Amino acid sequence: MPQQGELRFVVHGTDPTAVGWSNDPRASAIADAPIGEPIAVSLDVPGEARVVQATLQIPEVQLWVPETPNLYVLETALQSDQGSDTTMYQFGVRMIHTEDHTLLLNDQPLFLAGVARHEEWPDSGRTVREISRIRDDQMVMLRVLFGGPHSIGTQRLPRINPWGFIRWIAPQPSPWQICCGRPMSHGR
Repeated sequence: MPQQGELRFVVHGTDPTAVGWSNDPRASAIADAPIGEPIAVSLDVPGEARVVQATLQIPEVQLWVPETPNLYVLETALQSDQGSDTTMYQFGVRMIHTEDHTLLLNDQPLFLAGVARHEEWPDSGRTVREISRIRDDQMVMLRVLFGGPHSIGTQRLPRINPWGFIRWIAPQPSPWQICCGRPMSHGR
């Protein structure tokens, strides 16, 4: 028999000057005060997966750009008689689209200089066993192409970094990672 439960959604701001903002992968580590009004949805909890849709308002939203990577944290909390569960996820708000043949980020032209690497290694095949190889490639690319957004196409999903990485999946090319000329993005 389904249990009654409440699902709450809260958007938090973040403080880019906080310790851990650029290097702590936990969204809870960068969450600041709530923004706007939380939304609560009452629902039956049938003990299986459910899709719940809610519209959240972020007043005076600050768009994400490489120079000012504004981030938000979405907190979802499910409470029922059987217990509770809370999840936090960090995200940035940005608009990516094309106009004619120009790629636009927040209505500003974006130029992507980069290389495609297919991660073929003699000793490990299509996988990279040493993350230092990827870091070395990224640092070489930064030295060669420093000065604007750069990209490295990879066959594996890269880790998103709040200092300027974007990732999207398309049939061709596979996931793209865009680094925006910030050496500290590659320091890990």
